[in-house]
Amino acid sequence: MRIYDIGTVVGPRAPRFPGDTPPSLEPHFSPDGWRISSLLMTTHSASHYDFPLHMIPGGAAADDYPADRFIGLARLLDAPADPDGLLELLSRLPMRERILLLRFGPAPPALTAPAAELLVERGLSIVGTDALSVEQGPPFPVHRTLLEADVLVLENLSLDLPPAGVYLFVGPPLPVEGGDGAPCRPILISGGLASGFRRTETESDT
Repeated sequence: MRIYDIGTVVGPRAPRFPGDTPPSLEPHFSPDGWRISSLLMTTHSASHYDFPLHMIPGGAAADDYPADRFIGLARLLDAPADPDGLLELLSRLPMRERILLLRFGPAPPALTAPAAELLVERGLSIVGTDALSVEQGPPFPVHRTLLEADVLVLENLSLDLPPAGVYLFVGPPLPVEGGDGAPCRPILISGGLASGFRRTETESDT
């Protein structure tokens, strides 16, 4: 068994969308000398989830989901930088897992609205990426397509180390009350535990 930490460190250098305030930590000291710090950050800094409320007025928030929603089999895929190539790859992929992690590396994200629609049809639960966003920018059709279907978006992952393949994913977010987003520290587990979880999921589907 091997465990990969795929979360990014929360701090001034944490990946964040341009214009967002960088996370900062301000220490305070009680009269007894105990150190207690104030953490200032947006809900979309470092590794974090986008919840439906992020794009959809009245949508579900971080604290509306049970923790087990964020545990399951995940496929890590090296994504082509070409949008048409990615769509073709996804259309041929036998998606038995409910979580898909797309590794773009230095290339810009290539997920498009048709690809997002395909992932919704496949019944995915979470779509994650190592990029700042799952798409390149406004008007954000990928976010809207996924979040309207309650497919959660996970961004700013650290995916340099794990090889492409299938893992057990464990990555609950902080249950921020009314949170349109929330930070997390997800991990990938390979080996026997992932295989056992696959058998459990297969049995539950039958």
